[in-house]
Amino acid sequence: MKLVEKYGSLFERYGILTSDKVNVQTKDVFRMIVDRLIEHEVVYPEFVETINVDVLDGKIPIIEDVNEMTPFVPEGAEPRLGDTAKIRQISFTLKKAKDRIRITKEAMIRHDRQVIQHISLDAMAKRLALREDQEVLDEINKAVIESFDAHAKWTESDADPVSDIAEAIRRIKANVRLTAKERKSLCVVIPDQVESYLRKYVIQIGGGAIPLYDYIESRLGVKIVPHVLLTKQAFVLPKSTTAVVHLVYDGKDIPLVQEIEKPEADSIEYYYTKYFATIPIVNQDGKCPFIVRIDNVL
Repeated sequence: MKLVEKYGSLFERYGILTSDKVNVQTKDVFRMIVDRLIEHEVVYPEFVETINVDVLDGKIPIIEDVNEMTPFVPEGAEPRLGDTAKIRQISFTLKKAKDRIRITKEAMIRHDRQVIQHISLDAMAKRLALREDQEVLDEINKAVIESFDAHAKWTESDADPVSDIAEAIRRIKANVRLTAKERKSLCVVIPDQVESYLRKYVIQIGGGAIPLYDYIESRLGVKIVPHVLLTKQAFVLPKSTTAVVHLVYDGKDIPLVQEIEKPEADSIEYYYTKYFATIPIVNQDGKCPFIVRIDNVL
């Protein structure tokens, strides 16, 4: 029996497209499923750019002063060395996260699809997604250029999240010149528990009403991103490679899924490995001018 026939319901459930003529190995099935599940669980892609890499460590070249302009030069001339962009490099080393699941041979013999579907695939993906999301938040928090307290908790009646977010944007602009693309990609990452309050509170405008959540996005031109791992803080930053990048190993040279038979336990174990690292584009002081934190929003 072909694996695509045996695990057809898994492919359908997780939206994996394949052909019944494709020679798919069991470990490949699990990698495709877990990859897809992680994609559905992680939050960071909504506010951080992801770049696939084929090395575990290396250096990222960045422009020292993003506010500088490209110089004009006469025909046939070259720009002077001092007029060109100054480049420096940021070193990175990917971190390794690893998890595993176990399938008994009895389940495999029975071809019990329901058992296969529920042997911790969802739990594995959630654990890996939480680890990756936490890595992103930790590194962003380390690189914050400025922080300040909210006027009041955003769940209270005297709160003013519009002014708080506007102040965060003002501080970013005071530190760096935002391009049109960066301005349009500004994100406000908030504690998940705050979302319901912002949607519940209504602003009256010209005889109509609009939820505060929608008002903030339209008035300030930002995207709000609720995050379950945040509790008291909110971050304001553009989704841009000039601010933060999340590097993920593409798995070309190192197998990211291992299939190991355990005769003593009459089972087969599948190990899933993911290498990644979040790299804020920081200045010489180790801070990113694009990231401002608002404290005590909840």
